[in-house]
Amino acid sequence: MNRVEDQNQSQPEETAQNDTQEELSKLASCQQELIDMKAKYARLGADFENFKKRLEKDQTTAYGQMQKSFFLPLLEIVDSFDLALSETNVSDKSIAAHLAGFSLIRRNLQKMLEKFHVTEMKNEKIFDPNLHEAVMSVQAPEKESGEIVNVLQKGYLLNGQLLRAAKVTIVA
Repeated sequence: MNRVEDQNQSQPEETAQNDTQEELSKLASCQQELIDMKAKYARLGADFENFKKRLEKDQTTAYGQMQKSFFLPLLEIVDSFDLALSETNVSDKSIAAHLAGFSLIRRNLQKMLEKFHVTEMKNEKIFDPNLHEAVMSVQAPEKESGEIVNVLQKGYLLNGQLLRAAKVTIVA
């Protein structure tokens, strides 16, 4: 009978040991699943942050393109005013009054452009292919090669970035 009692006692111990092993296995599985879920959560958070940054960049780019599409045609009007105002040899008083009116309109237009951070490029002495478009070249022995001789069309910056390149004549 001792053997039967020993067998009966060992069965509950084995069952308890098997149950403990199963519980430990389930616990390990749950811990691994938790680790995996935390990693997925971290990746999802990083993906969302990247998405937000990309969206902000795309919005900024789209806004800049919209500004360019608005201001480029407006610069043609500025050019027309500049051309009309460059003829200053006026003898007739009514024509002089019209030119004064054009000058006022031109100044107001310039103020509006500056309000939106559209500025005329300054210091145009040396040709820079990033800022200028050379449309003609001339021989000028008294000047250095690459020096700008004449600005045919002004260049403009929008928020410090090129909006329109200046069209220039350079020394060959």
